[in-house]
Amino acid sequence: MSQTRRTKLELLLICPECGHEFTWTGDDFEDWIKCEKCGNQDEAWFFWHSLNPPAIVNDGFVKYELFSLGDHYTNDAPQLSPIRFVEQLLGRYSGPVHGGGPYLWIYRMWFPQPDNPNNGHIEYKVVMHEGLSGYAPWGDTLVPVQDSQVIKDRFEKIVKSLIVGVKAVRSLPKPKNLYP
Repeated sequence: MSQTRRTKLELLLICPECGHEFTWTGDDFEDWIKCEKCGNQDEAWFFWHSLNPPAIVNDGFVKYELFSLGDHYTNDAPQLSPIRFVEQLLGRYSGPVHGGGPYLWIYRMWFPQPDNPNNGHIEYKVVMHEGLSGYAPWGDTLVPVQDSQVIKDRFEKIVKSLIVGVKAVRSLPKPKNLYP
């Protein structure tokens, strides 16, 4: 009887506090990660992430790299095939996921020139999926809090993560050979 060994994906992680990028090959997105540069610690899915090299998605004429932050995955997503991982990265997976939020995406889109697809320009699109209420711990659960300061603090953290993420993604080299 042969056993199938699951392989771990190599992911590119970007710290949402300082933009430091590094590779990670853990088993579970609930693993705690510590940024070597700034000391920020959190579960792996709360660092910006993509495959390494970054996942390139073909959407017809436009090809884009996709980076995400948030726990919209199954816990064992790092053990999936690259195709199944990208399905969850895109938020297109319809099975049970961990839940929570916020869910954030950065798309680095390459728009080719019609006469030479390897020339063109890059644009960035940011997508956020987050509710407007804040949550606070109450015993072992989180309960909604309508306090405007809690909501303001939550969104300021999200905005900071987006700014740091976009700056880090902008500094990555342009993918080569998008159009053979």
